[in-house]
Amino acid sequence: MGKNAVNWLRIGWLALFIAVNNSNADPVIWNQANQEFTAGKFDQARADYAHLVATGNVSPELFYNLGNTYLKLDDKGRAVLNFKRALALAPGFESAKHNLNLVLQTAGAEPDEETLASWFGNYPDIWMLGGSIFFWVLAYAGYSWFVWPRFRPVSKIILAVAIPCAVVCLAIAFWIGDGARSPDLAVVINPSVDVRYGPANGSRVTVTLGLGESVRLVSERGAWTLCQTAAGIAGWLPSNAVERLVPR
Repeated sequence: MGKNAVNWLRIGWLALFIAVNNSNADPVIWNQANQEFTAGKFDQARADYAHLVATGNVSPELFYNLGNTYLKLDDKGRAVLNFKRALALAPGFESAKHNLNLVLQTAGAEPDEETLASWFGNYPDIWMLGGSIFFWVLAYAGYSWFVWPRFRPVSKIILAVAIPCAVVCLAIAFWIGDGARSPDLAVVINPSVDVRYGPANGSRVTVTLGLGESVRLVSERGAWTLCQTAAGIAGWLPSNAVERLVPR
């Protein structure tokens, strides 16, 4: 048995273990979709999961189950997209990460390289929250400094710690923006796609991207989208070759 066949057997086994808990979704449709998946009615399950996504009450479990459903329908591109959506909401979701890496492996694609910026970007809310907390700590410490002179030694220590922490948190927050949840991020859902110098099939190819690679969308022109790759290369690709990480 070939390596790819073995990997697909593993995927078939993994995809049976769908998430059963989802506090955000309509429980009737959620349970119906899960039952359809278990019964092998994958087209119906996909439609129901997609309906739940369209309502806006999304969760990591919903995207994970939708990704597994696309796996069963042999749509690797949208399986990868939805596993990435699950991880954007819950970076520690190991089942989604495992299935994502396995699909990319069977497709001969490489997972996105983990960088310091991408790690920070997985937790965009934490840095702004941390900056806000330290800002208020600074405010109260400064107030104590002027109002209660006898507490100045304590206030001095608090200020010495809180100032750099607030600066670091806010700097990271402004650096990463929305991070992995940015509405401008998109994922390549085709096995490969050429990024071209201009919005035309005859235009020079600047780089070729593989399944699952992330790009930042800049603008659209007809059936073409101007994007920027993770390496900073700008160019045009067919709009139907990518889908936004954050559903509209």
